[in-house]
Amino acid sequence: MFKPHIQAMSAYTPPLEGRSTSGCLLLDFNESTQPPPAFVIDALSHFLASGRLQVYPEYADLAEKIGHYVQLSAKHCLFTNGSDQAIDVLMRLLVNPGDQVVLLSPSFAMFEQAAGLEHADIVEISYCQDFSFPYQEVEAAIATGLPKVVVLVNPNNPTGTPIERKFLERLIQSWPQTFFIVDEAYYEFHGETVKDMVPAHRNMAVLRTFSKAFALAALRMGYLLAHEDVVEQLLKVRGPYDVNMLGAVAAAAALDSPGYMHDYVAEVMNHAKPMLTQYLRQHSIDVYEGRANFLLLRPDDPDALMAFLKTRGILVRRGRRVASSMVRMSIGTRQDVQRCIAALDEYLSHHATQEE
Repeated sequence: MFKPHIQAMSAYTPPLEGRSTSGCLLLDFNESTQPPPAFVIDALSHFLASGRLQVYPEYADLAEKIGHYVQLSAKHCLFTNGSDQAIDVLMRLLVNPGDQVVLLSPSFAMFEQAAGLEHADIVEISYCQDFSFPYQEVEAAIATGLPKVVVLVNPNNPTGTPIERKFLERLIQSWPQTFFIVDEAYYEFHGETVKDMVPAHRNMAVLRTFSKAFALAALRMGYLLAHEDVVEQLLKVRGPYDVNMLGAVAAAAALDSPGYMHDYVAEVMNHAKPMLTQYLRQHSIDVYEGRANFLLLRPDDPDALMAFLKTRGILVRRGRRVASSMVRMSIGTRQDVQRCIAALDEYLSHHATQEE
């Protein structure tokens, strides 16, 4: 009854249940620690009161608003049910069974999931032990394997590793038969992009999300930027009503007044993250900053630290593969960081007492 290659796969099951109602400070999924502003909530309330829940979605000028935000024509923009759906429709459009797909590891698990569903031949390249990007290995894999799709997450999750723009440009321009998916989920925090290459290149797509800096993770809104020919084909894959109206309404309101997002990003990247990084280094804890709203730290006992922080109402997450000895901690406001530092002070003091 079931396709054998899907039966052989494992489901992607992140540990989500119960966390949002736990009362904990949620620093485990790189979400915003702050809710969206009142004007976004007001837009949602207005829609709920309008008597249109029984009616199929009408998206009005959402693509145009996304285009205005990214400074591209709306014809290059496709909004999706989270960036997960953007990944899914791209893989469904591009990948035939047996086609080679190059992924970096560790990275966002949905790329492997979506490629596996299309029965792709997945080639994984590991990040370097110091979490730097394996430039030579990736270029060699493309030159020798001529893959159908290459996924490049910039900056990466969970390592926060950036990729040099010149490298991305060279790959996209040199290998026109390979399609490059550039995931920029953390663009707002990183500030570097290749979206300006979209109008001239049919072999690329840039993925973005409203789940991180825009604080709309629960509403599952994402979008991709691609050549108009690519968007035209993707519209045949994405359903006409796949994006729910609450997500669309919230995204439109956020794009109308994105100042709150810029303020949050500045708080995280200019104040809170440097504060925590400085604290960790002052206490001789190895830390990898990366270029997003999280960092990796290497305590003596990762599991013990995670368990202790949970007793203090703070959730963090363990790294994977080359980052398996690290703990990934999302960064929120300075107040959030001060709470973390207080808990870390307590943990380190307790740990020092035990060693004595």
